[in-house]
Amino acid sequence: MSSQVAAYHEKTFSDGFFHVNGEHGFLPVKDPMSRLPERYSALQTVMEEMPTNKVYPSVPGTLATPNAIEKSVADLPDYTELTKQETDVFVIQALYRAFTFLASAYTLELSYQQFVIDGNYGKARTSLPPNVARPLVVVSEKLDVYPFLDYHYSYSLGNYVK
Repeated sequence: MSSQVAAYHEKTFSDGFFHVNGEHGFLPVKDPMSRLPERYSALQTVMEEMPTNKVYPSVPGTLATPNAIEKSVADLPDYTELTKQETDVFVIQALYRAFTFLASAYTLELSYQQFVIDGNYGKARTSLPPNVARPLVVVSEKLDVYPFLDYHYSYSLGNYVK
């Protein structure tokens, strides 16, 4: 291995969650959390109930019923102050993942429901309720990322279970 290649492999880029180097590649330094901490149990429940079809048992989820997500979100506590207190990057990432999926599902649910009816995507909701928007902004700022569903912290590199 040339000295330039060896020097490159010695470099490490880290934000505390991802540790890009020869050992981890582009994956997190440890596996992402598969569940949120108990203090976020209401959010965890919304996430588990959200899919159009839940796998175990195979029953319709929240997104299978038009506008049901509105009630789920309305019943969700406002976690803004609690998220402000978080310092563990793995908890912050798990919250970011949950809130970005919830924000995406909430805004696009009407579009999906129209697609089920006639095969054409309808108009999406244009705003988020404060109890979703505020904590999403808090965790986004802590990670120094934009508050939308992204590749690395949300749906791919930060979203797997071994």
